[in-house]
Amino acid sequence: ELTEQLDAADAPAIGLLPSGGQMPPGAVPSFEAQTLQDHGFVVVIGEQVARSRPSREAPVAQVFEPLSQLRVTDTVVSDDGLRTWLAVQPADSKGGAPTAFVEVRSGRAAPPLELGTPIREFLVPPPTEGLSALVDAQVLEARLAETRAEGYTITWISVSSAATPDETERERRADRVLHATYLLKQWGVDGQRITVTERIGTENDPAVRVRLFGHR
Repeated sequence: ELTEQLDAADAPAIGLLPSGGQMPPGAVPSFEAQTLQDHGFVVVIGEQVARSRPSREAPVAQVFEPLSQLRVTDTVVSDDGLRTWLAVQPADSKGGAPTAFVEVRSGRAAPPLELGTPIREFLVPPPTEGLSALVDAQVLEARLAETRAEGYTITWISVSSAATPDETERERRADRVLHATYLLKQWGVDGQRITVTERIGTENDPAVRVRLFGHR
């Protein structure tokens, strides 16, 4: 029963980073697969099962949640040309995570999200004065304004905090992420285009990391 449920979830919904147009019906030909690899990053729009090898019979390696950002390292096309697999790793892994394989199929695929290309990454610390559960709004606003002044259209923002075993500090960091997300919405960013994740980092690092994606 579990195998049947996982097989039903295998059909992915993957968007390009940056995306372009609708996903064509049927299996993705090698040209589109190469396009995915050339862009380097995809975003999972629906829950996505990844397998340990490029085969439907291979064990499940990982189940990626919706809006997971993945790095594409290679493509594998079946001998009959009807199936295309992407070799992927979590986008934040910097190449250190095991490679998993997702099959690119249509039918249930949603339109690709337009994330854009990575623009910049920066840290937003707590304010030097005031509540420690907030972020420094001036720092965040300045970096956002700087990016827009350079002619960029911001299409996606990832907000994250470093993991920590300290429960009190974990709550503070969660509050900082919520505060940063709130501020971004106040400054015109669509809340549906903000991803909140937990990053691997120094436990003593209280800052919120913000990654901007977009285009000129």
